[in-house]
Amino acid sequence: MHTLLVLPQIVTERCTGCGDCVRLCHVTALALRDLKAVIVRPDRCDYCTECEAVCPVRAIICPFEV
Repeated sequence: MHTLLVLPQIVTERCTGCGDCVRLCHVTALALRDLKAVIVRPDRCDYCTECEAVCPVRAIICPFEV
């Protein structure tokens, strides 16, 4: 049985690499790579949507309600 992960979407063209989302992520699912936010540990993401709320340029989108 396959489990589909629901993950935030990161619009890399908008990301400024400020790192706010990385610092806020309590499960350390996010990191900065080449000055852009990326989900490096998708299995840890609990879709809390805090990263979306903290992003000053709206580069992170959580399109699904849980």
